[in-house]
Amino acid sequence: NREMLKRYGFCLMNNKYNNIFIKLKLELNDPDFKYRYYILQKFFQVEISNKDNVVSVQSRHFKIFYQKLNTKMLKFIKIINFNVKTDEISTVVETRSLSLEYVSFQKLKAVYEDFLNNFPTTLREDLNFMKDPIRMKELSVRQYMGMVYRTEQKRILINQIKLVKIVMQILERMMRGATLEFAVLRVHEFESAKDHVINRLMLKSYLNSLEKGLQANTAAYYKLKGLEKEDGENLLR
Repeated sequence: NREMLKRYGFCLMNNKYNNIFIKLKLELNDPDFKYRYYILQKFFQVEISNKDNVVSVQSRHFKIFYQKLNTKMLKFIKIINFNVKTDEISTVVETRSLSLEYVSFQKLKAVYEDFLNNFPTTLREDLNFMKDPIRMKELSVRQYMGMVYRTEQKRILINQIKLVKIVMQILERMMRGATLEFAVLRVHEFESAKDHVINRLMLKSYLNSLEKGLQANTAAYYKLKGLEKEDGENLLR
């Protein structure tokens, strides 16, 4: 929608190709700045610019779509939040630490909410305005398209916040001892039966990485105990 509005003067509602850009950065006052920056260099293209004797270190902007969770943005947040002294680097590279995942999703949720709260109006207020024929007549075509553009940005953010909340519920279930198969069942607080299927498709990439991470943890446990896979599975039953 951004390019359409800039080039042609219009944009579309419910455009599946629409996205928003969010920028995250590693703070210079982080006590583990150098180590985190080193890890960022391994995963992301970073950019250093000197302006008024201030060094700004940031990743490229993250492109956020409505229909899927941005796992690259999540990984960036994990890098700037993991405990350098106690967490292994494997918990950043892979989805292996439920506690780190949960904390990172809390941070991700805060980023989206802060972005959303910067708008002067809510999505509901915008939609109600657009339903009012009298008020709509007061808008020029440019103003109307600007409102469409703004409402679509809000839709993306609201859906991403919902997806994050669902994942946090899944992680909470697992931290209480539930299996992944049980944990991914419908979260009644945030989704209907119909939405459940759609949301799991949107979260498919992350849930697959979570499953692989848990399998890696299990394999590491077997190795630590000197067990073959079959013996380990029998032990855990």
